[in-house]
Amino acid sequence: MQTSAAPHPDLSTLSLDAALQLDKMERSGSADLQIIQNFLDCLRSPSGLHADHNALNLSSNPLSADLFSSVIGRTDKRPVEHVADLEKKVIAVLTKLSAVASGLDIEGIGPLKKFCLSLHQALLNEAAPFRQEDDWLLMKDERFA
Repeated sequence: MQTSAAPHPDLSTLSLDAALQLDKMERSGSADLQIIQNFLDCLRSPSGLHADHNALNLSSNPLSADLFSSVIGRTDKRPVEHVADLEKKVIAVLTKLSAVASGLDIEGIGPLKKFCLSLHQALLNEAAPFRQEDDWLLMKDERFA
């Protein structure tokens, strides 16, 4: 008899789960740190980012660079002008997430929660760029044209 392993959640699901745990941590101080670690591991996986967060090279992966540029643009007030700046900001987020996941640093997790939610939204938009609201706007425009 063959047993199947539990399916691995995708990055979109993990980012939402991590945001929920960060919210719990922000509100009550307790959360499931393993969920945050799973999200961090997925971000660092070979299919995503490098396992060594110091070796992050977004210039070799334009899709990741575009995705993270969008997410960082939503969460950071200072604009990203160069890929090197983007890499530094992503590494800073990964470093902070690592500290939170290991229980070493639980201060100032609001920006991390915003990063997780923005990443979740960006991945949803990437998967389904045409939303129901867009269809309604098109119908509304056609009626009044």
